Amino acid sequence: MFESLVRDKNLIFVCSRHALGLLPNGFSTNNLFADARSAAFFAFGKITIGEKAVLAIGESELCHAYTALTEAFMQKKPLPVVILPDGGSADFSFLKNCGTKLVQPQSDVEVRAHIEGSFSMSAPLVIKNGLSAPQKARFDQALFETAEEIARILGKDFRVFSEYGLHSGDLKANPEGFAGQYGLIAKYIGWCALSAEKSLLAVTPDQLLRDLNSLNLRYVSEKIKILVADSPDIPKTWLEGNAFKIIYIDAGCLDKIAENMAIHSPTVFILKGKAQ
Repeated sequence: MFESLVRDKNLIFVCSRHALGLLPNGFSTNNLFADARSAAFFAFGKITIGEKAVLAIGESELCHAYTALTEAFMQKKPLPVVILPDGGSADFSFLKNCGTKLVQPQSDVEVRAHIEGSFSMSAPLVIKNGLSAPQKARFDQALFETAEEIARILGKDFRVFSEYGLHSGDLKANPEGFAGQYGLIAKYIGWCALSAEKSLLAVTPDQLLRDLNSLNLRYVSEKIKILVADSPDIPKTWLEGNAFKIIYIDAGCLDKIAENMAIHSPTVFILKGKAQ
């Protein structure tokens, strides 16, 4: 299905890095972006100059495309968006606030027909593929165990979060209770804004990239501390340009995180030598 789309010379296929991982092995596109928001606005920009662009993002990324969808609606432009199941969930009821129609085709032929028909519309269209059942989110044992270990090192005066909840004392969440949730960084930023407690958020490289635009703020609180496993995909220069201090931590020296938690700047700890 998607191979035929990208081979169509009349279409420009755009996707986020997260969405690329949901597509068949060997699939590639020249229009690949680190996050869904950037991909959505690139696709919309192509459409405004008369080209036919199709955006593909994971279901958990839909919230990051709302602004582009709203802009397309305001300018009365089409914007077809194909939603790929990724184990997350999206609030599709919010699409009506973006002037966006939702369709759920049951065959590849219907998917293709909706994409082709969307370009004659004067509003965006979200296409949720009804063929594939959502995947069960993978339990990341390395992430969970690392967050648990850091919580023990930092002690009760700190809060350590991950997609599996709060890793502190008796408040620790069920390991599978929050699996597949999106917007982890945005939620953490909100928590930091409202709480005076010291804290750290542990994420995977994919989770960081998926929610990266949440860190593009005019003012970034020095209370924000994020731990992520090292990866060539992490935009280190971008983070430093947005006032983040980067500190490398060896997997066997997690106690060094505690030594640097008092730094008066937003910080990303990059964990080296740990399975991702």
